[in-house]
Amino acid sequence: MKGADHEFVVHEHFDTSRSEEPSSVYLGRLVGIGGRSVVDRFSLKKRRYINTTSMDAELALITANLALAAPGKLCCDPFVGTASFPIACAHFGALSIGSDMDGRTIRGKGGRNIVTNFDQYDLQSYWLDGFTADMTNSPLRMDRFLDAVLCDPPYGIREGLKVLGRKDGVVGGPIYIDGVLAHTYIIFSLTLQDIY
Repeated sequence: MKGADHEFVVHEHFDTSRSEEPSSVYLGRLVGIGGRSVVDRFSLKKRRYINTTSMDAELALITANLALAAPGKLCCDPFVGTASFPIACAHFGALSIGSDMDGRTIRGKGGRNIVTNFDQYDLQSYWLDGFTADMTNSPLRMDRFLDAVLCDPPYGIREGLKVLGRKDGVVGGPIYIDGVLAHTYIIFSLTLQDIY
């Protein structure tokens, strides 16, 4: 029979005594199959744009699954790098944004960048945009507009980057230099009607 609505399997268990009759018989119904092929599809070995800190594809997919990335959700990676987490979220149908304090990583080099990765997997409509920002003083100031935040914060071991922020050690609040606001707040408001 082809195209059946349900698949059943009979599993016979034999004891090691080599009897001709099974000791147990189980009837099972196929509920779902694994997604191992997806891990191979998103493998870093095949990805066009990566760097030394790119997140492993399998771990990114598992994390996106745990974050419940799905159609109609908005996910953010505040340490986006080469966008392993946003790509994994896009696989599950979620829209993504990302930021990184190193704008060179987002812009890429030699025609390869984050957008190149989304193009490679035909997921470009799920990547809204990326921006340069230091998460010690995030420009995102809306309350609870994201459905998930996925990230692998840098530890400064593999990539030596200069840390941005205040030298006086004061945390929180806007930064003023000579009485002028040191950065612009981005008001980010997005509804599904804006996208579709």
